[in-house]
Amino acid sequence: MRDNGRYFVPPLGFEQYRQQHQSQSDACGLLQNEASWLKQTLRGALQSAGGERSLPESNFRRFLPPFSIDHGQHQPDGRSHHHGPGELDSRKSVADLIGEGRMRRYGSQRSADHCLSDGLFMEPLESLHRRAERPPSVSVMFGDASRSTSREHNDANFEIGKFGRIKVLNDPELNQSKEIRIKIDREAGQLFATPRQQHSLNQLLGYLGDRIRRHFGAACDNGIRLDDQQGLSDGDGRSGSGRKFSRNDRFHSETEDQIHRMNRFDGAGHGRLSRREVDDYFSRRTVPQQRDESKSVMAAKEAMSALFNPDRRSPYDTLRPGLSGGLEVGRYGLTADHLNGWLSKNIGLPPDWQKIQTLANEGKVSPRFADQFQNPNFAGEFLGFVDNLRTGQQPISRLDMRRFLPKELQEAVMTDIVSDFARQCRGDMGAIALSYRLGRSPEQLSAADINDPRNQSYARSAQRLYGLAQSRQMSTPDSPLEYSCDRSELGQRLAAEAVRTARQMDSIGWCARGVKRTLRRFGVDGIEGHAADTKEFFDRDRRFQRVDINHLQPGDIVVRGRSRGHRYGHVLVYLGNGMEASDHVQRLSKAAKYGGSWAYRMVST
Repeated sequence: MRDNGRYFVPPLGFEQYRQQHQSQSDACGLLQNEASWLKQTLRGALQSAGGERSLPESNFRRFLPPFSIDHGQHQPDGRSHHHGPGELDSRKSVADLIGEGRMRRYGSQRSADHCLSDGLFMEPLESLHRRAERPPSVSVMFGDASRSTSREHNDANFEIGKFGRIKVLNDPELNQSKEIRIKIDREAGQLFATPRQQHSLNQLLGYLGDRIRRHFGAACDNGIRLDDQQGLSDGDGRSGSGRKFSRNDRFHSETEDQIHRMNRFDGAGHGRLSRREVDDYFSRRTVPQQRDESKSVMAAKEAMSALFNPDRRSPYDTLRPGLSGGLEVGRYGLTADHLNGWLSKNIGLPPDWQKIQTLANEGKVSPRFADQFQNPNFAGEFLGFVDNLRTGQQPISRLDMRRFLPKELQEAVMTDIVSDFARQCRGDMGAIALSYRLGRSPEQLSAADINDPRNQSYARSAQRLYGLAQSRQMSTPDSPLEYSCDRSELGQRLAAEAVRTARQMDSIGWCARGVKRTLRRFGVDGIEGHAADTKEFFDRDRRFQRVDINHLQPGDIVVRGRSRGHRYGHVLVYLGNGMEASDHVQRLSKAAKYGGSWAYRMVST
């Protein structure tokens, strides 16, 4: 710094000061009062050196790290005992809070005052907001902390760092955003916001809620729409300051909470969960494995129970109003339609109660429960219980649940439903869960059902829970479980590309060529020979991992061996919902027609 022909260097040089306090900022934020002290010290030093000119504010900002939110007072040992912002004053604009150091401006974004003075807009921000027809919505999402130049980063308005610092990426009051996006930085494998991030998010949501209500008034009477698909805000949709947001939920709140928890795996990369953390996703089952219940069916049932998310203390006694009338009960959310369908299949309608003894002999119901149907009064009361599930007109107690729908019967009904659905959709867990939720068979699912974004989120959650349930079956109680969430995203991209290739070719007999063209888009070359010959390539290429043929996910590659009727074999990309693509799209081919089947999953490009 030059003054009157001389250079003035403060006791601690700018670069040294910057480096020292940048490290402190990374740990717990730079205090506003420290910055003010430095400015006063530098100005005083200039005056004492004989300089009459004052150093402009912009010059200080150029040398100092950008300010984050106020993180409390530092102690002599460098620690901070309070993290995250205090109450954000909604009477002040984002630009005002940046000026106070409560938020940090990212990059070279210009302040509201600068925009006003330069004539970029000629009226107060409040009047601009009032001209809008609807208040903006608010969305919250996790974002990869290592991808600061990604699209999700550039589209966000606010970013909350891992230590709770709030950055303003795009001031929504300058941009007139229809959706205010909040991005929370996370490291690889992070599934939950840190306490500092949670505190900052709650304060920011409270500030935005008040700020929007202040500008839009009566238009916010029904709440401000909050899009929080990962459940990062408070569970009841309220910020830390108690401002109410509205959610656009389709399922029970308990199911929505579980979907949000599964959505947090999106983009989480690789991570590890303890057995206790995995167990927390599932309710406790107290019925042993049944006679005709396979391990895969057990895992599918665990996933569907976890999505229903029953009462943790008494899962088999859960009573919940149905979304379309009636009641959903028990560990799996069974309805009257589920029970009537099961009764019709096993004992007929009108029911032949003598067949209940057969079910007892097969281990599907307990002998004690079956013996009660010898009393005509009990049989009539049982049918009345099922009808009451349909209408919901009479109250049902937990005692009624244990008498007419004991836990063994709940497990037997779900075993039959899952097994039947799995046969229809080739074990596609997403299709099984969605069919059960919508009350129709997998074969009855329409394209609109499958392509609905909320249904897709539900199906993805079922697939993730199914994978966790399978991993839990194969692990010991003290062993952690590793997961990788990049695979499903890669698989979805591969499946989408396979569909495009198949529609372009629209031929028969060139399956290997279609799969090779699809994989070439992902940088995979060198696949030679006929369809059955590709197995050798996938076995040795480290970008592919062998997986269970009975548990396919979208994007998995299936190789079928040669047989008398298929001398070249077959190769395909599994699309989900019992569909495949190669040189055309069709229903998944039957393995029995070929000489063996092997499945591979692409884990890296």
